[in-house]
Amino acid sequence: MSFMVINRRRRFFGGAASPSDPYAAYAANGVTPDTFADFGGASELIVLNGTAVAHDTAFTFARTGNAGEFDSDGAFSVVAVRRANHIYSGSSWLPRQLIEPAAATNSIPNSRDFNSWASSSLSATAQDQVGIDGVSNTAWTLTDNGGTGENCYESITVSNDGATHTVAGFVKKTVGATVFPALRVDLLNGTALEAELHINTNTGAVAFDSGKNDGANANVEDCEDFWRVSFTVTNNSSGNTELRVRVMAAICSTIGTRNTSLTGSSVWDQIDCFLNTSVVSSPIPTAGTPVQRNAETYALTDKTGFITGTDTGLSGAFKGLVTGSGILMDIRVDVNNRIALTLDSGGTVTLTVVSGGSTTTATTANNVTVGVNVEVNCAWYVDADGNFIGVSLAGGSADTTAFTDAIPDLSTADVDFDQGPIVNIELVRFWGSSIGTAGIEDADGWARA
Repeated sequence: MSFMVINRRRRFFGGAASPSDPYAAYAANGVTPDTFADFGGASELIVLNGTAVAHDTAFTFARTGNAGEFDSDGAFSVVAVRRANHIYSGSSWLPRQLIEPAAATNSIPNSRDFNSWASSSLSATAQDQVGIDGVSNTAWTLTDNGGTGENCYESITVSNDGATHTVAGFVKKTVGATVFPALRVDLLNGTALEAELHINTNTGAVAFDSGKNDGANANVEDCEDFWRVSFTVTNNSSGNTELRVRVMAAICSTIGTRNTSLTGSSVWDQIDCFLNTSVVSSPIPTAGTPVQRNAETYALTDKTGFITGTDTGLSGAFKGLVTGSGILMDIRVDVNNRIALTLDSGGTVTLTVVSGGSTTTATTANNVTVGVNVEVNCAWYVDADGNFIGVSLAGGSADTTAFTDAIPDLSTADVDFDQGPIVNIELVRFWGSSIGTAGIEDADGWARA
């Protein structure tokens, strides 16, 4: 397929994109971006200055070692290179580009082998179910026949400090179940902490047990046939040096209220424990020893049609899922010359422009609730001719700030996406001009037709 080459390096504040423009669907207030990457369509589309190119022509991805991800069929696999990842929308798997800037280690030695876990009166374990990888007999049915809160567990040594740890696990969905399981963490040997998260496997609703509620940040991800549940627990510097992860087969009929007299079973797969962090990584399978997934770097290295080094206007837009706060995008030569887009801890988005050491910022008035897999749809512009910068976040109006500096020469800088909280990128767009307030307010509402 051939594509029309369209040069749009001009100031333009309205009107409709040309009907012959093959990329008009990506326009903001009538202006088609010079460069964009769409990871969420039926197939990946990367365009530089109006011309479709291969992914590796525009972007550089790097990671040493393997990592886990879900493919387009929703099956989990471990791969050496990163593809467009997929997330489950509730009805189908949708592609996204997955970025994990920080390394992570699963400290559970046997993440998919519950026969290797210690048993606390658990009646039965049977590897007899289709797992998250789509393979028969890789997930486990855990059965509580004795009505004593039966479970299996793994113990991990942790430091006696105030660190936060994260646990996550996959439990199979059910229809019509009346008895529900739990994922639990105990911190032991000092003043004990107990966090027991009950899961309604019919609906995905979760709640900590009213008496064992030392956890926080409970979250549920819809993963086709499974729910992936996660939460954090923070140690209390009281002497706790053992972290025990428990899988409770059947512990409640109403989430939030445990009942150890219940009997029943539940199906589990892949348990992760990430120490000294509140960030939930992608699943990291282990088989006898903890495993680390190494950090990833990801950058737009070809800025054709976007940054020239003599720019008087630049604009961009980001749509994707994030977990936690941090930098969404960074175009940086050094600390004195950069443009950065940051998700703050309160869920607002800040545009920072540093020109020759002079800093100007604009921050959205509205915010998102920071958490796991939270969608951020935002846009920004820098206008050296019009003397303003602006940033907007879907659901609110743009915030603008006077800008009296020149745009720094960023022609030698990559556009980095590897320093912050990004989980999945759906769409990034860049214009080599200012699209103004109307443009970014249109851009932050972008939705797939």
